Amino acid sequence: MSRTLDLSSNPLVDINTTPLVDVMLVLLIIFMITAPMLAQRLPVPMPESTEQPAAPKLDVRLELRDSGAVPTPWLDGEAMHPAEARALLQALGVREVEDQPRLLIDAEPGIAFEHVAAWMSVGQQAGLQRVGLAEVSESR
Repeated sequence: MSRTLDLSSNPLVDINTTPLVDVMLVLLIIFMITAPMLAQRLPVPMPESTEQPAAPKLDVRLELRDSGAVPTPWLDGEAMHPAEARALLQALGVREVEDQPRLLIDAEPGIAFEHVAAWMSVGQQAGLQRVGLAEVSESR
């Protein structure tokens, strides 16, 4: 008795679809059970707020404009002497942290970074917690 291999016949390839059908039926049953639950809304009593919304915190803009060897500080569009600007920043730094405005420093392109860093240090020494650099405006 000899066995011969028949290489000319194509192998029988079938995908067993029974597990796929089982999974699909289970998912169908799960969705049929959960869909009505999602459509029902439960009334939840929400507490009424009696507090007024907090006023938005304002930003203080410190602009450094080129005026020679030492740049002139401008606070919110008003030119000031450096000592006067420091005193105003000291007054803002005394407030509670929640009530303090942000100090945004904006310098003209020709201003050296040492001057910007010095004013950032002045703001921090004044007690301001949020000191940063302003975005470059599109008008420049």
